[in-house]
Amino acid sequence: MGDHCVRIYENLGLKYSGLLNNLNDMKKQLIIILLILASKTLIAQDYQLQGAKKIGDSVPQLQLQVYPKGKGTAANKTLAAYRGKWLVLEFWGKHCTVCIKGFPKLEALRRKFGGTARFLLIGGNHPRYDEGIQTFYSRFQKDGNLGFDTAFDTLAFKAFGVRATPVAFVVSPQGRILYRTIGNFLDEQLLIRLFSGKQADTVGKNVVQPVKTFSDSSFSSAHLSTLAPARFDRQAVLRTSLFSGLKNGTFSTSPIYLARLYQLAYLGRATWGPSETFSGTVWPRPVLELADTSLFAFRANTPQGQYSYLLKLSGEEKGPLSAMAAIQKDLAHWFPYAAAIETRNMPVLSLIVTDRKKVLSQRSASDSSYRKGDASGYVFRGTTSAQLLVCLRTYFQKTVVIDETGIDYPMDFEISANMMRLESVGDALKKVGLDLVVHGRPLKVLVIRDR
Repeated sequence: MGDHCVRIYENLGLKYSGLLNNLNDMKKQLIIILLILASKTLIAQDYQLQGAKKIGDSVPQLQLQVYPKGKGTAANKTLAAYRGKWLVLEFWGKHCTVCIKGFPKLEALRRKFGGTARFLLIGGNHPRYDEGIQTFYSRFQKDGNLGFDTAFDTLAFKAFGVRATPVAFVVSPQGRILYRTIGNFLDEQLLIRLFSGKQADTVGKNVVQPVKTFSDSSFSSAHLSTLAPARFDRQAVLRTSLFSGLKNGTFSTSPIYLARLYQLAYLGRATWGPSETFSGTVWPRPVLELADTSLFAFRANTPQGQYSYLLKLSGEEKGPLSAMAAIQKDLAHWFPYAAAIETRNMPVLSLIVTDRKKVLSQRSASDSSYRKGDASGYVFRGTTSAQLLVCLRTYFQKTVVIDETGIDYPMDFEISANMMRLESVGDALKKVGLDLVVHGRPLKVLVIRDR
């Protein structure tokens, strides 16, 4: 709780740590509670004053230290220096895996539209949370031959009202914000529409299916359900597991896209973490064997391809298995698809030993486990192969990573690599006697076909 307050007030530029250090524990706790209660108002005022930027607003005229094409010597610039061309402005964070994975896609857009638009990346420079971010970016800039202008300024996040990353803004040549999106959802089609003069409020919209309802009175899966366009208000809660989100026979989730709804129906959960058993036995996304996959396409922050789903079980059985059966009936009633769990031979990444002596030489004497790092590499102390596996799964989420090392003791080692690239990670692992190799393995796969 105290750390939460420290982060809030460091972000607001207020110093109070010395005051707390001179107080006894009871007084500290009382002050911390009061600070937390006050923080909502203070933060709201802070962002209101500095402005969470909206469509149509002019960009704030911040003074930034900008590195041309991400290297060399920084120059003082305001965003006014970018007027006359379109500006694609993206905020990112050192510990934001989604941000870093999106660099190649953003670079492809920069090369495509370089004659029409400038691209500027802004990272934070908070001494506590962004330490080493410039060195960190330099590695990825060189590795991916990235050509973005870059700046590192936490105050810019506040000026634009950015509290989570990645967030991108598209700014007109006149300096007005015409589009804002969360996540890596900028694409060529979107930018073509914007640059050709389409209004921001028409971008990304699509014809969404109207509200669908279904009532089933059968004894085994009696229920009432509703499928509607996604909600994005404060009442919307994305629930991804029937095993934790189902309460007294009722389950709701929003916004959820169609592929995840099918995974809820047939697997009981829409997503799973790198430490869960599913990560080593189930393919992470449905295989679509469809003539038309357009209903499975979605765009962030719009209703396109995203839904709100509500299920109310009314039979005697109100557990996750009954909910799965009910959602399967709903999907069969609403969509022209057939789905089934099959066992298929799929390409997986296997963590293997290439040099047993080298691995044994790194055996740890520590009783505790320690891991520190980011997408440029890690230091592992007292780490088991299972713990290393969880780390690797964090970066290779589109496939399955399994442990075939047979190592039953903790190790001390380091890997320096671009954790987003398999080749780079493999080369780093080889130096410590390990490797990641691709081979086929039978896995459970959710297959969706036309009926």
